[in-house]
Amino acid sequence: MKKLITLLFVALALPVLAQPKGEQGKRKEKIDAMHVAYMNKNLELTEAEKEKFWPVYDEMRGKMKENRKSIAELKKELKNFESLKEEEIKQKSEAMFVAQQQELNIKKEYSTRIAGIIGYKRSVKLVSLERQFRQDLKKELDKRKFEKEAKEQEKKE
Repeated sequence: MKKLITLLFVALALPVLAQPKGEQGKRKEKIDAMHVAYMNKNLELTEAEKEKFWPVYDEMRGKMKENRKSIAELKKELKNFESLKEEEIKQKSEAMFVAQQQELNIKKEYSTRIAGIIGYKRSVKLVSLERQFRQDLKKELDKRKFEKEAKEQEKKE
């Protein structure tokens, strides 16, 4: 579940950040819609399961996102540890461990809740589907980037 959430966040965040500000929201919405359709199809969710699954899953993603922001901020602050006092390093390190433990707690709580909705078999399948979705998305984005660069190169020649 940890890998699932991490990869999902990366897959959704990086492409969106690469876009001009006006297109970020539209692009994220499109990726989210593709993600939902992909999961609904491959997990073979019934209408009743969809109604229960997506609110819980989205809630989990929101909590994980907030927690990851905290971890990222702490890592950023610790990046320049040479300029920090020993006590500051200790406090920030301990805060990072607490945030990482909180991430595990979130994963544990929500994996149990999700398994209660779709069963453990599909809950485990969800992890591999998330990974596959991110890989496919990355391949598609890389392909588009390559094609765009090739077109730009042709125009220069």
